[in-house]
Amino acid sequence: MDSIDDYLAHFGVKGMRWGVRKERAQIKRDFRQRVSSEFQKELVKRTPKINALEQEARQIAKSHTFDLDDGGGGRTTKDRVAGKRYMQKWDAIDKLTQDAEAAAVRNATKQLLDIHGSTKLKELRIKVDA
Repeated sequence: MDSIDDYLAHFGVKGMRWGVRKERAQIKRDFRQRVSSEFQKELVKRTPKINALEQEARQIAKSHTFDLDDGGGGRTTKDRVAGKRYMQKWDAIDKLTQDAEAAAVRNATKQLLDIHGSTKLKELRIKVDA
């Protein structure tokens, strides 16, 4: 019979890299928080423009009758043109929001690269766009 000193037990997960997983999760969590924070900042910058576009869209909707399911079509040419303008306003608002999100991801990525360096992020296999 073997002695107890000759016995080796392993209680971890096979193939797991010790410590790396926790660090990767922490950096990902930090990245998500930074993106959220940066997104709020970017939205605040764009809020006046977004509010102005919303106000213009509401004014158009009040004064004209058009069908959004029909691509902004209406009974008269004036209504159809107004419907197209209305949809363009909301498309511009969507674009501003998407731009804010892209800027937030860029800023958060730059912050992470400054803190951890690109080698560390590559080592942890965290995919972020620079």
